[in-house]
Amino acid sequence: MKMILDQPERPPEPNHLILTDPEILSGDPVFRGTRVPVHLIAELVAQGSHPGELIESYPRLTAEMIRLAPIFAAANPLRAPKRKLPWHDQQPVHRARRRLRD
Repeated sequence: MKMILDQPERPPEPNHLILTDPEILSGDPVFRGTRVPVHLIAELVAQGSHPGELIESYPRLTAEMIRLAPIFAAANPLRAPKRKLPWHDQQPVHRARRRLRD
């Protein structure tokens, strides 16, 4: 007797839909073939936007991309780029201490 087990759905593979390139939006993850940031779509979905509205606003997106955005954003949170301070390339200032006359 052969048993068929229900296997859980495999999560979608983001590699064919999401691209991270330093030349595009400073390396923020975008949907391949677009300049639409994944985290933007994930935030809009979290705020309650319907997939139909998003596809109307961003016609190059598909329902699969919109479904994948919150999953990808949760697994890959944005990291702020390391800031360069204005004085990063300058030598430290040395101060001489002098006593004032009493």
